[in-house]
Amino acid sequence: MLDEQMLITASYAIASLVEETHMKEDNVIPKVNDPRICRIVTQTLKEAIGNLIPKPLKDGTETRQLNEQHAGKKG
Repeated sequence: MLDEQMLITASYAIASLVEETHMKEDNVIPKVNDPRICRIVTQTLKEAIGNLIPKPLKDGTETRQLNEQHAGKKG
């Protein structure tokens, strides 16, 4: 499930595709048929989701640090 922060991150990634010379108050997104949109959104969301998945440690256990931080717990 996508949370608000992931959507904001994806929107910044999309906006980054607009060249500075074309950036205007009424033009902050690329053309709808820009083939780069799908690629950059997919890459951005994969990175965001990957940061939330516990990483296995060498001993086979998983790190729970990110999950605990996300839940507001202190470890």
